[in-house]
Amino acid sequence: MSPPPNDLLRSRALEERWCNSNGQTFAQEADAPSSAAILASTNWRARSTISRGAPSRSRTSAAREIARRSAGVIFSSSAAVQIFLSMPAPERSAGATVFSTMVDPDTVGAASLNSPCYVRGMAATSHVSALINTERYPIHALDSDSGQAFVADCRRRMAAESSLTLPEFVRADVVADASEEVAASPTVTDERLRTPYSWRHNLDHPEGHPRRALFRARLNAVLDDSFAADSLGRRIFECDELTEFVRQLLQVDTLYRSECPTMALMANVMHEGDELGWHFDTNDGVVSILLQAPDEGGEFEFAPYIRDEDDERYDYVASLFGGEREADQLALEPGTFALFLGRRSAHRVTPVGPTRQPRVMLLLSYDERPGMAFTEEIQASVRNPSNEPFLGTPASQ
Repeated sequence: MSPPPNDLLRSRALEERWCNSNGQTFAQEADAPSSAAILASTNWRARSTISRGAPSRSRTSAAREIARRSAGVIFSSSAAVQIFLSMPAPERSAGATVFSTMVDPDTVGAASLNSPCYVRGMAATSHVSALINTERYPIHALDSDSGQAFVADCRRRMAAESSLTLPEFVRADVVADASEEVAASPTVTDERLRTPYSWRHNLDHPEGHPRRALFRARLNAVLDDSFAADSLGRRIFECDELTEFVRQLLQVDTLYRSECPTMALMANVMHEGDELGWHFDTNDGVVSILLQAPDEGGEFEFAPYIRDEDDERYDYVASLFGGEREADQLALEPGTFALFLGRRSAHRVTPVGPTRQPRVMLLLSYDERPGMAFTEEIQASVRNPSNEPFLGTPASQ
C-alpha cells in the first residue's frame, strides 16, 4: 500500500479532511489502514496545540506525541513529513528523536529519505545525504573509486593552497534550519583582549614579543552543551562519515570528535562591530561551516603554516601581527565546509560591517587523542569571560 502523493497531501481541503476530528473520510479515500484515522485525530489536536501559541512545554509535548504516533503507522510515515513541515523548528526537533527511534527508514522510501523535506520534517536521521550534499561530495562512499578520487583531489588542494573549502557542502535547507536553531540558543558574550597563544604561558617573554601580543575579540558564542542532542548542529558534528572524511584529509591514523563539554561544538555569532583578532587554535583539525554571512565585513583571513612545534618563526609571526605581511583570505558562502590547520596557521575574522543579519559560524573540533577536552582555564575563560585581558595559561609548553 502506497502513501498518498505529495500533491494530494498539499491540498488544503483534503488535508483538513484528513486532519478532522475523526479522520475517517480521507483515510478511506487513501485506502489507509483504520489506525490512520486514530492518528489523524491525535495529530489534529496536537497540531492545534502547536499552532495556537501554547506555552513552549505544551508545544514540545505535542510534537513528541505526533512523532510517537506517526512512527507506529505505516501510512503516516510519508504523511508525517508534511505534518512536521508545518511546525516551527523547535517543535520539529522535539519530535525528531522519538520518530527516528521507532520508524523503519525503508517505510518512507529512498526518495523521501534523501529529500529536503525529510531533513526538515524528521530532524534526526542516520542518512548522511539528508545533511550533506553527497551528490557533489561523496563522503558517504569514501572506499569507492569515486570517493578515493575525491579525497585525493582534496588533499592535493590542501597541499597547494594550505586550506580546503567546499562550497554548498551542507544542504541549503539544513543551513537555514541550523541558523534558526542557533538564533534561538543562549549565548555567552565575550569582549576583551586575548593572546594568540591561549594554551601557553606567555609572561616570561618581553614586551613587544609575539607571545605578549594582544588582539581584540568581541563575539557571542553558543557553547557545546547548548546544542540539543537532536539539533542539526549536533547531528552534523556527530556524523561518522564526516569524521572519517576529516581523518582522511588530515592523513592521521586516528581522529576523534572532541569531548569538551564547552568547546567541542560551538557557534560563533558576530554582529556589527564584532571581530576575532589574530590567534592560533589549541589543536589542529578544526572544521568550520558558515551558516550565515553578514552583509559587509567578517572576512576570514589566515596565514598558513606560520609556525610548528619545532620552529615558532617568531619573526614571521611578528611581521604578520604588525601588518607588514599580507594574509590569505577564504571566500566563504553559507554551507561552505572549511578546513585548515589552526594550531599552525594564524587566523582572524575581520570586523563585521553594517549588516541585517549576524555572521554565524559552526565550529567542529577534532583531535587524534580520544576524550580530548580543552584545559579548565581555557574553558573557564570561555564560560565566564571577564573584561580583563586573557594572557594565557599558567602551564608552560
